[in-house]
Amino acid sequence: AGSSIARDSAAARFYRIFLPKAAERGWLNLHLLYVKGVAVAYDMGVTLHNRYYMLKTSFDDNFDSLSPGVVIRQHVVKGLFDSGVIEHDFMGDADPYKLRWTSLDRGHISLMVFNPGRLRSRLYNWLRSKA
Repeated sequence: AGSSIARDSAAARFYRIFLPKAAERGWLNLHLLYVKGVAVAYDMGVTLHNRYYMLKTSFDDNFDSLSPGVVIRQHVVKGLFDSGVIEHDFMGDADPYKLRWTSLDRGHISLMVFNPGRLRSRLYNWLRSKA
């Protein structure tokens, strides 16, 4: 509730469809960090071909003084390394919290694909207005 996924219907639909399939295939990695029984941080990603792709991560701002985002990242990276994963891809923009862990920024692009037709121009204009 209140997450970026919940506020974006397209993202919510993607995760609702993708996550069960990723779990069935053994790709899904979910990590939770608790403090005295309270979940204070989470990390969600998929592992394919010994590479981890971080999909979402977050922490409860009320526990900011404990640096739960840093703590969970440390545990995730160690666990991945211990299990033989050779790369952790933070995906997306080179946000400052990601650059604490790497100096490598490969960049990324956004790609829109749709069928031609009458709907194309309306869909294209709508997508552009969301960017």
